[in-house]
Amino acid sequence: MWGSDPATAVQVIPIATEKDLDNFTANNTDQIGSSKKTYTINLPSAITDARLYLITSAHGANSGGEEYVRRDHNIYFDNVLKLTYKPGGKSCEPYRQYNTQSNGIYGPLPKSASSWSSWSNWCPGDLIPIREISLGNLTAGNHTFKIDVPTAVFKDKQGYIRHSVYLQGR
Repeated sequence: MWGSDPATAVQVIPIATEKDLDNFTANNTDQIGSSKKTYTINLPSAITDARLYLITSAHGANSGGEEYVRRDHNIYFDNVLKLTYKPGGKSCEPYRQYNTQSNGIYGPLPKSASSWSSWSNWCPGDLIPIREISLGNLTAGNHTFKIDVPTAVFKDKQGYIRHSVYLQGR
């Protein structure tokens, strides 16, 4: 808790820290074959002005791996869809000069912005966005957070979607 006045102090509640989502590992999915993971949070007291902060990053450099496929990510809180987003969609050319991998995504020739945005869900060297989701006021008790990437494939049982999420409020 930040601040000395309990009425205005900010609470930070970790929900998932550096966890992986895939569809082939029991602890990384709600059900084998499904690309969704649900977390239960128990709030001992009500929280006002609650917000979720979410970071996601797909990994899996194998051919057809999740690292290079832009897919919708659906975020639910208490089984209500709060956000749908598709990571990436921008040119990685500005980062080419910093690339240290000869076998990386850049290849020998520059690519157009439309080429990059059609498949790249992140750029090596770029920041990974932190997504903020306003929830309003939350009652004390159990709540759920769910991440669902319904079309994720995880070809050859490789790759994962790394995620961290925390709740903040007063």
